[in-house]
Amino acid sequence: MKSGLKTRKCTSIYDLAAITGFSYGTVSRVLNGRGRTSEAARTAILTASAESGFRPKMRARKTTVAVLVDLSHSDRHSGYQSSMVAGLIDDLSRHEIAVELFTNHNVHQLNEGLVDGIIAMPWNNQVREFLGHMRKIPRVLVNHGGLDDCSVVASDHAQSGRLAAKGFLDAGHQRVAIILDSDDWGNRQRRDGFTQYYAEHGLVLDADFCGFLSAQPPYSLLNQLLAKEPTGLFIGAEDYQLELVSILQIMGIRVPEQLSVVCMENPTISRFLNPPLTAVHQPLPVIASKAVELLLDKVQRKDLSPTTCLIDNTWIPRQSVCAFLNPAP
Repeated sequence: MKSGLKTRKCTSIYDLAAITGFSYGTVSRVLNGRGRTSEAARTAILTASAESGFRPKMRARKTTVAVLVDLSHSDRHSGYQSSMVAGLIDDLSRHEIAVELFTNHNVHQLNEGLVDGIIAMPWNNQVREFLGHMRKIPRVLVNHGGLDDCSVVASDHAQSGRLAAKGFLDAGHQRVAIILDSDDWGNRQRRDGFTQYYAEHGLVLDADFCGFLSAQPPYSLLNQLLAKEPTGLFIGAEDYQLELVSILQIMGIRVPEQLSVVCMENPTISRFLNPPLTAVHQPLPVIASKAVELLLDKVQRKDLSPTTCLIDNTWIPRQSVCAFLNPAP
């Protein structure tokens, strides 16, 4: 970078070229994300752009979207994350949008001056707070909520809980335990949808019939819930179902003869278990496509107002639920 030029007013791509000492063509290639440039040039140009508050006009570069994803627990959530991220990137590429990928390792390097919008799957309060401060560009949360000034595209988690509850009640199960991943926005809605459906039919599920895997190991939590003698188990954590079903087998509990099971669909696992698991299916590709569609519409219209779009789930009947018959007195 040329000395003495850091404070020069930067209102165009030509000013940025003068500030950094690189040619207009090199600056253009970096801002457009096209062509080959050295990492040193890219770093210097993007740093200078951020420090000067320069935001290229849309016609001077390719529209850029930041995608935020958590990799800290990728071993647990690989199925969900890979499906969602693949869907997002595929849809963005169809619109010829440049993608900047941020993870838990580099998320705080994100500068809203260098992207036109954000699609995020926020994974902790720090990231949510970080997103809450980025108010100058549209932000869409995917399958998350709870930030008042961000748009949300998610499966209808409350409806997924109601679908599971209906499946159990239709089969006569009045005592059902619920296992969820963590006590976050989506899981609370899933739990509330389930319990509200039961309440509407005159049945009350005690709070201790629901447990979170973020608070207890799978074996301990499952053992605790089974001590309450439920006849059904709703596994609302997609990526734990193989482990939980395996624990049931080790315990000698037969599904569905002794315990009926409903899970959130995991396409690589649910239908291959023995027995295949009855499931509630989230349309992840639809969610990803709708998130991209909503964000690009807001970028084009410069609309920062929050919008919520909830997408229905579907019921997949398989062999893990059987009718509950009250034992003869």
